[in-house]
Amino acid sequence: MEFKIAVLFYIVLFDSSGSSRIVIRAKINETVTLDPCPIPQVENAVHSRRDWYRDNEMITSFTSDELKLHESNGSLSVIASIADVNHLYGCQGLAILSNGTRVLGELQPYVISPIMPAFLEHELQNTTVSWGEEYGINCKAGGVKSTLEIRVNGGLWPLRHIQILNDTLIECRAFNSYAEENASAYITVLPCSKEKAGLNLLTDRSACQPFQIISPCSDFLEVEKPVDSVYTVSTTRLLRADSIHEILNSAFLKWDDLVPKDSPSDSVRRRCLQQAKRLVCLLAFPRCLTTEAYIDDYKTFDVDPNNQLLSAREIPVCQ
Repeated sequence: MEFKIAVLFYIVLFDSSGSSRIVIRAKINETVTLDPCPIPQVENAVHSRRDWYRDNEMITSFTSDELKLHESNGSLSVIASIADVNHLYGCQGLAILSNGTRVLGELQPYVISPIMPAFLEHELQNTTVSWGEEYGINCKAGGVKSTLEIRVNGGLWPLRHIQILNDTLIECRAFNSYAEENASAYITVLPCSKEKAGLNLLTDRSACQPFQIISPCSDFLEVEKPVDSVYTVSTTRLLRADSIHEILNSAFLKWDDLVPKDSPSDSVRRRCLQQAKRLVCLLAFPRCLTTEAYIDDYKTFDVDPNNQLLSAREIPVCQ
């Protein structure tokens, strides 16, 4: 019940004033001084003073070691802390007339906005692991309103773990409005560990992994990756990549012979060839959980001469 009464008083006290809040940004443990508010100028005043409040409580010299009242000029010094995000300070002048009437001045509210630069807690370090080993990305962002960003080989990574199938660069970044901190680690695959593991080493056949291998499809899949992210495929597809590449290399070489070598890059034949390769690559290495979408795309695509992308009109490939 006391909490409800305090909140009501807080609202009445600070919202009844027409003064705008003065926001002061300060680093943690920094001492800031709040300017005194004016005292009402009235005749027959026999006494005057300024009262300072934190939330709904009047501040006295015994309130806190972090607060200091200056009687000489009526200001208030505050040692900024993280708790100030929940506090509202206020100053109000008071004049007492000879007949005992109390005249209150306008309340001036203050907000201290603590500045706590972002910092990064992490356990990243360069290391060597066996092929297929799962690596935990132990990073944590600290600070006021901080954000943690994880990148794998330059692309945003939404998980806190990754199965290492190739040499991999992992980066963590903590940032907010005031600062940022970065750390990185290069994870190397132990030589010959893939051969020792064999094709049956699948800890999770449905796992999605970044497509980081050299492939005839690399350029096409690079364009298909989500913005600020990486193109991922299933582990089973990556394990069959060598045999898939042999088939694709053979097919692509034969297709290249069907188009005159002097054909301009924007010719219908050349664009058709690129679209055909793209579709085959998307079917050979579909992005995780999107196989059905690519099959639909394959059935209903067209070469748009303006942007060289697929449109929704349904005609045969390279008709």
